[in-house]
Amino acid sequence: MRYVFLVFSVFLIAACSKEQVKISGKILNADNKMLYLEEVNLYNASKKDSVKLNKNGNFSFKFETPVSCFYQLRISPEQTILLFPNPGDKIKVEADASNILSSLKTHGSTDTEQITKLIRMLNETKHRLDSISVLYEKTTDETKRGQLNKEYQTILEGHRKASIGYILTNYK
Repeated sequence: MRYVFLVFSVFLIAACSKEQVKISGKILNADNKMLYLEEVNLYNASKKDSVKLNKNGNFSFKFETPVSCFYQLRISPEQTILLFPNPGDKIKVEADASNILSSLKTHGSTDTEQITKLIRMLNETKHRLDSISVLYEKTTDETKRGQLNKEYQTILEGHRKASIGYILTNYK
């Protein structure tokens, strides 16, 4: 009985222990700006830590977490980097504040890298749809509008299929 209690105690301690996550890196063109680390849930983002970036843009955050969770690095509402660290991850981030998404490189978290790919894919689709919407609004030719509407629907369907395929391929 004592052995069972000892094994159960060790299991309980291991299950409840938190592992440290380290997120560090460099964000160029953000001299003297504040960088916020925020935990993100379905309804909001709560600030966990912050650091003022120096001229080199270097930063480092360390925190403990028992479970994987969404976090973001935020300079402004338009300048965010979404992360999904697992307990024990050491994530390296490199980006340029003047164009975060296209310059973003992450290492040390496969989940974060996968999420970044999905966000890029979504952003590319958004730009394509926005371009078609502008053309649609500018034209009064109903034939042209019908063609643009069909193209818009084709892009949406292509994105939906690509997203589902990506998820099914990468998350088993």
